[in-house]
Amino acid sequence: LGVWSHITGVISDHCLSIYVNATLQGKTCNIEGYHVESSDAPEIRIGSYETASHSSLFKGSMADIRIYQRSVNEKEIRDAMKDVGPHRPTTDATASRRPPTPRLH
Repeated sequence: LGVWSHITGVISDHCLSIYVNATLQGKTCNIEGYHVESSDAPEIRIGSYETASHSSLFKGSMADIRIYQRSVNEKEIRDAMKDVGPHRPTTDATASRRPPTPRLH
């Protein structure tokens, strides 16, 4: 608890890759059916999941959620991580700024 983490999920070529703090933690392939550009794509849930017998909500806060219409590469993940989080330098301009608004890319 109380630890900031940058988490990225990338779907590309029927594979899902998960990065934590810009380091690849795992990859699984053959995830047929998760075509985000498809009109019959499953709904996207951020911070919750639900099965036929159970549901759960994330206990914490999230900021700067981004959804891209393309896969991002490792350099883009590292660059995005530099833009957010506790290690970002604080200036007078950013000290009073509200958390970023979710946006589509």
